[in-house]
Amino acid sequence: MIDNIINVIKNSQHVLLAAHENPDGDAMGSLVGMANICKFFNVAYTVLLERIPDEYTFLLNDICVSQAFSGNYDTFISLDCGDVERLGNLKFYFEKAESTINIDHHETNNHFGKYNYVQKDASSTSELIFNIVDQAAILLTQNMCEALFTGIVTDTGGFMHSCTQSSTHAAAAKLLQIPFDFSTIYYRLIHQKTENTVHLQSIAARRLTKLCSGKVFLSYIDDADLEAHHASRDEASGIVSYIKNIKGCEVAVFIYPSNTPGAYKMSLRSNAPHDVAKLASSFGGGGHVRAAGATIWGTLSEVIHKVEQSLNF
Repeated sequence: MIDNIINVIKNSQHVLLAAHENPDGDAMGSLVGMANICKFFNVAYTVLLERIPDEYTFLLNDICVSQAFSGNYDTFISLDCGDVERLGNLKFYFEKAESTINIDHHETNNHFGKYNYVQKDASSTSELIFNIVDQAAILLTQNMCEALFTGIVTDTGGFMHSCTQSSTHAAAAKLLQIPFDFSTIYYRLIHQKTENTVHLQSIAARRLTKLCSGKVFLSYIDDADLEAHHASRDEASGIVSYIKNIKGCEVAVFIYPSNTPGAYKMSLRSNAPHDVAKLASSFGGGGHVRAAGATIWGTLSEVIHKVEQSLNF
């Protein structure tokens, strides 16, 4: 499959690259990694991002990025998306492309591309992009290494999650052969928190509820909390991991406002053998067995009630 993907890219006139809505580190890392592959083969490309998360802007130096595209293109590459709907408004470009490539590692991926490189046991989509780079003998650049390292570290929780394999460490080791400030990137991704995030964490801690005989820890924040601390939704998104770190927590559930009025995001983390992807799928979401999420419509109290009623761990 990697050979097919490389051949499609080499023979493309213009490639559009996109990832899921509200891109995380793996989405951004795989986007920039693939952009560098296009550069290596001298193929025109555009990375489509409706919104750029502030914490990943450092990856986008010398990368062609746009919110929309009005020119001619023939290939669309979807990265880190479990299904085409996760592309959001960018799904329009996918449907118009002559060739479509789907590169992903989510358990719920439904192989929606013409060409699909999907490995559900991979640590990250960024590791899959590294596999392409490695197999095709593509020259590693500093920007590419920073991006792929970012993606791998993000989705493995700093090489802690069960998705981490020997191949993941081998990929990171090869990336580190090219000099870049990996320690600063690691610190920013894993340890650094904004003051706003710390305030939101304290609110979430006060609202903790234990369910399912103490296996599940659930908490939430609302729009008023974000406004009171002038915090962004991005600053709230990682609080689920803060909850998951509590001793005795088997499943962490965190609910916070979505960018879409009238809806809330549900983030989930778990220990084995608890499958949170199944719970997320019941709400139209998806993800991995140990990390998943969904968008749920309703008032905050309605959403919390729906979630509590669905828990069966």
